Amino acid sequence: MDFELSDEQRQLADSLERLLAQQYDIEQRRAIIASADGFSAAMWARFAELGILGLPVSEQAGGFGGGAVDLMRPMALLGDALVVEPVLAQLVAARLLDRSLPAGDGDSRKAAGDALQGAITGERRIAWARASAHDDGPCSATRDGDGWLLEGRCTGVTGGAGADWLLVETGSGGPADEADAAVFLLPASTPGIELRAVRALDDQRVADLRIGGVRAQAAQRLASGKAAREALEDAGDFASALLAAEAVGLVDFACRTTLEYLKTRKQFGTTIGSFQALQHRIVDLFVELEQVRSVAALACSKVDAAAAGQVSAAERAKAVAAARVLVGKAADKVAQESVQLHGGMGMAEELKISHTFKRLTMLARQFGDVDHFIDRFVAADRQLGDSAGG
Repeated sequence: MDFELSDEQRQLADSLERLLAQQYDIEQRRAIIASADGFSAAMWARFAELGILGLPVSEQAGGFGGGAVDLMRPMALLGDALVVEPVLAQLVAARLLDRSLPAGDGDSRKAAGDALQGAITGERRIAWARASAHDDGPCSATRDGDGWLLEGRCTGVTGGAGADWLLVETGSGGPADEADAAVFLLPASTPGIELRAVRALDDQRVADLRIGGVRAQAAQRLASGKAAREALEDAGDFASALLAAEAVGLVDFACRTTLEYLKTRKQFGTTIGSFQALQHRIVDLFVELEQVRSVAALACSKVDAAAAGQVSAAERAKAVAAARVLVGKAADKVAQESVQLHGGMGMAEELKISHTFKRLTMLARQFGDVDHFIDRFVAADRQLGDSAGG
């Protein structure tokens, strides 16, 4: 597959790179983090103006009809700059909402369409309330007359802090039990919904969500059964592919800044970069960078190929899981080695590398750790084997 940027992709990447260079240096980022919301409305508006927030939304729904490959370079730039605004969460939720839109032109589609338009323009923020490994599973939805009664908890909801809308996943969470899977669209201000904002290790704001006895109308249930499960699986793989793309920017910065430090830091009258042992270690980090770059490209291409019907969902899941395993291991190695090669200065708040260390550490575990994705890889590989045998 050709991964050369098209003219449109290059223009978007160049515009975003200029914006981040001019308005998102480490000091400006520090000021955003110290603010009450840990969020810059001005930067958010600029991301929307560039068209980034609407990129993965279909043209029929008012977006640009882009895919994961189109977002590879922007995500790498956002990673390099350590952007704390929930761009990833918005992109994933917008894609999930777009693929969960009900047919027809009823109240359900109108409300979902309005929310999606707000997400594209940046006027509304949407978060996907998905269960983490620390939760008991997805939220439950029980029939209640002509509506549904929702209960459950989700910890560390990415983009949940400050969200206007929540896409609540309900069901067992397993592909084998897809019959009870569903996606609900609820205002975050709905009585019975509690969102507690939390500042994570990497300085991004997430939220712990509690849903207690929330009654949802039938029109708020966007997708169910097989359609919901397919949309949720697609959104999960899309999120993981974009995380791998973000990791490219993070690892790239860690390698570049560590190499520069080795070239300038002197010890025993010479630069420490002249020591052969350290040369070997920095070369190893650049090898990790190229591996991360390669698997991120493969994961993004498989996500787009599956969306186009060119490969199966199982093949997509296998490629994404493999990427997350490699990225998870590489993120930990690069984070730890780059800080160690900086010495004590590597953990200083004043240096960007210390913040890169924290983001890489969190990214390696976001939406699942290495063990989780090994299990997912095995399951997808087994599914592909069964399909071939059948």
